Amino acid sequence: MAEQILFNFAEGILHKLGSYALQQLGLAWGVKKELKRLKNSMSIVRGILLDAEEQQVTNRAVREWMQMLKDILFDVDEMVDDFETEALQRRVEVHGNKLKEVSYFFTRSNPFKVRYSTGRKIKGLRERLDEVLVDMDRFNECRSLRSEANTVIPDGVRHVSFHNEFIIRLPKGSNALHNGKKLRTILTSALMLPVSFTAISPTFRYLRVMDLESWLLSIPSAVFKYLKHLRYLSMRWDHSNLPDSFSRLFNLQYLHLRSKSLKILPKGFKNLINLRHLALRCEGLVFLLDEWIGKLTSLRSLTIWPGRNLTSLPEGFQSLTNLRILVIYVWAELVSLSPGMRYLIALEELCIGWCPNLQFKDGDFQELSNLKSLELICLPLLESLPMGLQCAAPTLTYFRVCDCERLKELSASLENFTSLESLVIVDCPNLLSLPEGIQNLTKLQSLHIRNCPHISRRYSENGGDLWHHISHIPNIHISGD
Repeated sequence: MAEQILFNFAEGILHKLGSYALQQLGLAWGVKKELKRLKNSMSIVRGILLDAEEQQVTNRAVREWMQMLKDILFDVDEMVDDFETEALQRRVEVHGNKLKEVSYFFTRSNPFKVRYSTGRKIKGLRERLDEVLVDMDRFNECRSLRSEANTVIPDGVRHVSFHNEFIIRLPKGSNALHNGKKLRTILTSALMLPVSFTAISPTFRYLRVMDLESWLLSIPSAVFKYLKHLRYLSMRWDHSNLPDSFSRLFNLQYLHLRSKSLKILPKGFKNLINLRHLALRCEGLVFLLDEWIGKLTSLRSLTIWPGRNLTSLPEGFQSLTNLRILVIYVWAELVSLSPGMRYLIALEELCIGWCPNLQFKDGDFQELSNLKSLELICLPLLESLPMGLQCAAPTLTYFRVCDCERLKELSASLENFTSLESLVIVDCPNLLSLPEGIQNLTKLQSLHIRNCPHISRRYSENGGDLWHHISHIPNIHISGD
């Protein structure tokens, strides 16, 4: 039970570290590399905890190690939570207004002022985390491979991570992965290199976590039939199809697949019924969602980018009653969210972007009573928000709309969105005004407007006739003509 709690905790931290907002803040503050290193360490932790959960560890030394790990994870979570709060306030960078730029420079959020202290804080936590991982190495559980290209993994090692310098020196035919009979985790660095991963064999049949996204893989198609215990898989694929054996990964819970060559998914893809998180970024893939989506009833998050051959959300979505996160990017043929959207009653985060033919209907969103975050990006046909969005009024905390040139008005019912904390509007040149009810949004903490000329003029602090409608909001950033 303790292992499960820690695993879920680590999973939550990793989700936060991978968020777009946090990555953008890290880039602005100059600490993106430190955040990436911290994320890599957290990935190793997750793999170890997944194994500990299944092995039901009783070793006293390992238990003490887990207690030390828990203390550090709490510190990491607090730091990440601080960053998330800051990211909410800095979603849109200040531009244009020199007075605001000067005041921004002297705030604690100034990237030049905080870069050093923030970097040290992240590095300190990562080093503490790495020290605990080194301690685990003493129990013959974890091994970090760096420059010894021909290192043979001892039988007792369960978790292996590859660093950049190791991959650079990895010769063809290296036996570094041989004899890893008890391996549970294989992680790679962020370095992009072509690698022939022929070393995976029946010996590796107990793998739980395999993060190979950083490598351009050439994997024998027979490999997947050995990996029946695999829970987590992140990889790039350079073939036009996945082998049928891929459909036998019945225990798989997390799949992140990127490919420029993949054309079709295997017919048995519907058999991956334990999938909870699915992200497909496959430029050439033709999606036949109706054939498999309705079978993946355990899904919590779904990302499809791009979505070729998809004109609507199919009826199969009625089975996704556990789905919390849905990301729809670059669905060029999408014209409607119906009929599938009405079934997503548990949905909390929805991102829709770069869908040039999508038109909302008033009934869209009307069942999304748990929606907390909504992002609408580059929807050229969007003129107003659908009335069905009113259903999310009690729960929505974050709303972002960007690059919607035809958008003329936000719903007057916006005043009912009493939980809204952050509102971001970017590149909507024809938006004439904000709803009058914005004065009643007492929880609204951040308002960011950029390149919306009508809004910039009327809601300006310097002479705008509607400034008093938004003056109560603590953090206001308005820029652009």
